[in-house]
Amino acid sequence: MGKVKNYLWDQAEDFLSDIENKIKSGILSVADAVEKCKNADIAFDLIGFNDIDEVEYYLNDVANEGK
Repeated sequence: MGKVKNYLWDQAEDFLSDIENKIKSGILSVADAVEKCKNADIAFDLIGFNDIDEVEYYLNDVANEGK
């Protein structure tokens, strides 16, 4: 079971990192990024998010970091 959990954890981190980079680069808006997250089969709970709203708040923070 540990290997599966580690795989899903890495997948979630990589997916979120990719989304963050796209937001910071201006490739994706936060709304588009949230939509991608909603449609993705990612275990966000493994990286500390209880629901998609928390992911959205996080992505808004990422977008506002450089402002």
